[in-house]
Amino acid sequence: MNTSTTSPTHSWCRKEAAHVLLHASEDPGEYVQHRGIKETEAESVAYVVAGILGLDTSAYSIGYVAGWSEGDAEIIKATAARVLHAAHTLADALAHTPDPEPQLATAAA
Repeated sequence: MNTSTTSPTHSWCRKEAAHVLLHASEDPGEYVQHRGIKETEAESVAYVVAGILGLDTSAYSIGYVAGWSEGDAEIIKATAARVLHAAHTLADALAHTPDPEPQLATAAA
């Protein structure tokens, strides 16, 4: 497993990208008023994307989602469709991003 993609920084980046996809067009007051739902959605997206990429972030993600959702399964169910749509959008974008390593190897040659 490539630990550079499972680092807290990479996990944070996936979660913040999820916030952009899900919440950027919303009024900031909406985030403040419903922060638990917003954090539940964003970390759930990050968790699903990590899984699609073959990464296991459950040690962190499960507790984070449980905390922000206050262990309420109904919150998780209510956000599932948005989470899955955003996760697949983000995973598709990542799959179509060129790998920078070949460029570095070419530049070094």
